Amino acid sequence: MRSVLISILTLTLCLSAQGACAGLITLDPTTTGSIRQQETCGRPGCFALQYSSTNPLNDLGFWFIYNIGSSTVNSSVGYLLFDLSGMIETAYSATLELDLRYATNANPGLKIGALDATIAADLSSNPVGTQYGAIDLSTSPITIPALYSQLAGQYFAISSGTELGMLSQSGPLDGLYSVSLSNSALDSINATSGLFGLGLTWTANTGNQFPNGADLLSFNGPPRLVLGHTDVPLP
Repeated sequence: MRSVLISILTLTLCLSAQGACAGLITLDPTTTGSIRQQETCGRPGCFALQYSSTNPLNDLGFWFIYNIGSSTVNSSVGYLLFDLSGMIETAYSATLELDLRYATNANPGLKIGALDATIAADLSSNPVGTQYGAIDLSTSPITIPALYSQLAGQYFAISSGTELGMLSQSGPLDGLYSVSLSNSALDSINATSGLFGLGLTWTANTGNQFPNGADLLSFNGPPRLVLGHTDVPLP
């Protein structure tokens, strides 16, 4: 059996009839953040010009700005990292608690996706604050900095992660919402002895503001991971 030694909050409910105890362990993330892609569209087409990483996670934003002959699209994804290194007991359920604020009546379709260990470790190494990686168009040949490549890799890893859960609810939202995570998430949690990473992607809604528009999904507080486990007493 595994037990959690590093839980922020432990709630134990004993089932006397069966001689077992069921518990809930609530974990705060060790690291949160968002990565924004700035994409410029013009002739001959669109390309990602800049990526920026911001810690901690405050919101997920989308902006579409049109200028004659070109446009700029900014979109962001989020990530959460949890430290499971002190966990030595099996979890039988996993829920992500999200404290959200969303002003529109659209459905943000917030997808919770898996992050592999390599990307989770890479995200964990980011310094607190904001950093930018942009293509330098003034050089010949054009310069692509290492930070640009790193942030782009993180952005696409978050965007393409296998779905583990989905908050599908029309707004406006303002409060605490719980999303049950899949059995695949449970398998990963129970197999992980270090960082467990989750990515957040969403569907922005710009309403009828075309050609320009914006949408914002905000977090009132950091999401929390709630794990259910069972302690069976020794005979």
